[in-house]
Amino acid sequence: MKDLKKVMWISVVLMLIMAIATIYFMRQQNEYNYLHTKSVVKASVAVATFEHKKIISAQTEKIKALTQENLELRKKLLKKAHLPSHYSNVPAIQRDGRQFTATSYCATGNRTASGVYPRAGRTIAVDRRLIPLGAKVRVRCPSMPQYDGVYTADDTGGAVRGRIIDVFVDSRHEAVSFGRRKVLVEVVK
Repeated sequence: MKDLKKVMWISVVLMLIMAIATIYFMRQQNEYNYLHTKSVVKASVAVATFEHKKIISAQTEKIKALTQENLELRKKLLKKAHLPSHYSNVPAIQRDGRQFTATSYCATGNRTASGVYPRAGRTIAVDRRLIPLGAKVRVRCPSMPQYDGVYTADDTGGAVRGRIIDVFVDSRHEAVSFGRRKVLVEVVK
């Protein structure tokens, strides 16, 4: 009987050892699978990143080539048209009159973006991406010809984005009556 109990205890201990060893090896296998999966994912990401860099590099080269080709075509056109060489570097808005929307504003007591006080009949606010500050701009307003003239782009404004100019006027009443109008704008100088 004692031998039987010993054998039973030994078999129980052996089964426990086998269970612990099985759990240990399963954990090791799971950790290996996790690390292996992680390294495969990292390698895949690295390959994808490399492929994207190659694509972006190729597209950048195409853009550079097209830009160079565009410049060469511009030079050829300028030679045929007998225009001054600096003319090609001037944005289209500065060469030809373009249609803009005009609004108006009146005195706030503040200086303009260029540091001067605004004056009616002289100051306009512009989007400096299209018209540089300090530029002389010819404005033609078919619906209100009294606003036709050459203005100085001295100011910018929060709502002046894109093809919008803001004409400085003397009074709030005049600004309200001006409203929104279609005008032709041409950068003179």
